[in-house]
Amino acid sequence: MSIPGLSHAFATVTFTPEQKEDYQCTFTASLVSPKRSVKMKPQELTFTVSGEGHVPQVTVECPGLRTSTYTDVIVLRVPFSQFTVHIMDDQGVFFLKSTQSALRAFHTADMEKDSTGKAKKPYLLLEHGQSAEFDVFFKPTLAQRLKGKIRVPVSGNSEIDIELVGEGHNDDFTLDNLPGLAEDSQGSNAEGNLEDDIIEAVRANHIKFGECAVRELCNKTFTVTNRSKEEVMQFECLLADAPFQFSPKVGHLQPGCAKNIRVTLKSKVPVTIKRHSVNCMVAKIKYQLPPEEVCDWDDRMCTEKWEDTTERLPGARWPLKRRVVKAVPEPPHTIVERSSHEVELVLSAQVDYAEFKLDTVEVQLKQTELFQTERST
Repeated sequence: MSIPGLSHAFATVTFTPEQKEDYQCTFTASLVSPKRSVKMKPQELTFTVSGEGHVPQVTVECPGLRTSTYTDVIVLRVPFSQFTVHIMDDQGVFFLKSTQSALRAFHTADMEKDSTGKAKKPYLLLEHGQSAEFDVFFKPTLAQRLKGKIRVPVSGNSEIDIELVGEGHNDDFTLDNLPGLAEDSQGSNAEGNLEDDIIEAVRANHIKFGECAVRELCNKTFTVTNRSKEEVMQFECLLADAPFQFSPKVGHLQPGCAKNIRVTLKSKVPVTIKRHSVNCMVAKIKYQLPPEEVCDWDDRMCTEKWEDTTERLPGARWPLKRRVVKAVPEPPHTIVERSSHEVELVLSAQVDYAEFKLDTVEVQLKQTELFQTERST
């Protein structure tokens, strides 16, 4: 290597371990004087290069064995290694989508070649401690239990299989647009045996309020949907002793229609609510009046009108009026036999006072004249 005066050069050291053990070598750079130059004292730069061989491995950080019905997030953490991700699904119901963290680790390898001179295929490269996230979508076409697999070949002729299990349901009534994940990524149970008799696809209708302040209103909104093409449905949220309020609490859903429901939380004292269960009673109904004479209904609907009072101002010809608000009565109907069922909704929240920490023990202000203001930061 020739280095001109007042400049520098880089040398690349490649480490390709063959076994899982520690390796060391000595790097020596010697100064070679050109011929016919002034004689110089031999100089050498020596240092030790060490490396540790390991077997590449992939760790699935989340989720655990429990999965949501429609979509979930898989977080892969890999010690420094090259790997690829393949989804294996005979039914074509599982789909994989990269997030920004995975795209940053993606290498097209257009300019790289293997030992045979062929261009390498695209791969993912993560350094120690880094992670990549992928969204896994499940779109079933039949009401049945389906399985798939994500195969992660890593360098070193090893591979990791991630089991995928989903259950398709043909429900006429569904809870959609639930805020928050069905499973806490940090708290999910990643331990367990991946045997067929243990893996279950669990639908968790879970709304997480997160952290809320005492005596403050916290609102979350989700959607109830009637996926039937002909049947009208009635829903009612049955609340036990809990600081939650639903609006609307009771209502009707026309065929193919949806309705937003707001859940309100307000607590006067600090409380931790973990997976509080609320049952929504759902039933198919038949109106007693012709459909064209029936309008959509829920318990929020009301009518307003002005009625005469018994009071009258001096000299006035007409009595005073007052505004009267009346709830719209539920349209008369009958419940279809054997159509009633319950849909569970789970609520979690942490209600507490705000807290802060102050590292400064003493605040020293400058000498301040009377009736003047001094500020210290």
